[in-house]
Amino acid sequence: MLKNFFINTKYIEAEGLDIGFDLYSMPYLIWLALMVLLVVWMCCRYKGKDDGERLMMRKTSAVILAAMEIIKDTVLIVTGWFNPGYLPFHLCGFSIFIMLADAFCPKQKLTGQMMMFAFMPGALSALLFANWTEYPFYAFIAVHSFIFHGIIVGYALMQFVGKDIHITYKGLWKTVLAVVLIAIPVYGINLLFAAYEPNFMFLMEASPGSPLVPLWNIFGPKWYNLSMVGMVIVIFHVLFSVYKVCERWCGRRA
Repeated sequence: MLKNFFINTKYIEAEGLDIGFDLYSMPYLIWLALMVLLVVWMCCRYKGKDDGERLMMRKTSAVILAAMEIIKDTVLIVTGWFNPGYLPFHLCGFSIFIMLADAFCPKQKLTGQMMMFAFMPGALSALLFANWTEYPFYAFIAVHSFIFHGIIVGYALMQFVGKDIHITYKGLWKTVLAVVLIAIPVYGINLLFAAYEPNFMFLMEASPGSPLVPLWNIFGPKWYNLSMVGMVIVIFHVLFSVYKVCERWCGRRA
């Protein structure tokens, strides 16, 4: 069991090991339940704090997320299994930098919009359609991935529930532009490290079992990325509507 705690994807594939867990199996559901409890705890704790305590909670969450990434890379380097595919160039990896900017430069408002439109939904999608199921559910990478994405979801929602983030339509389009601008160099990074098949932001192909698979099947490699832009715009508008309904409902309840 200890050996499998630090196991690597390439070794699993090379040895033909079947030691992972299935989507929505009991271990998977237990992990999701734990992340729900984490998010609820973060939201309830944040809502009862004053402004200074809220800022400290945001800073602590952002630093913890950055520390988790450093620890992950350190473990992979020490075990000899690090490769460029583990660099934080997925959408959720960029959450590290956005959360640090949001926590330590609180006067700007764009990071909050980006968290609610892009990074929180991206982390939630990662939790619901996990692509680390080839690992044992107790393996280091699996444990790290669940908690890492859970913190991202909790960080955004605690501010939304605490009414520190107010959704704007302008913020929607600024987030679309930001995501596109991020994706352009990331696509180049994917090509640069093509030998390692990193597939950062899933720009090279759809992640198996994810909602991107239909786009890949319908539009094919040629139009896949453009179709993702269209899907992002649609999803952001759906989220905008949901958030506005939630804001009005919470406003009446206050």
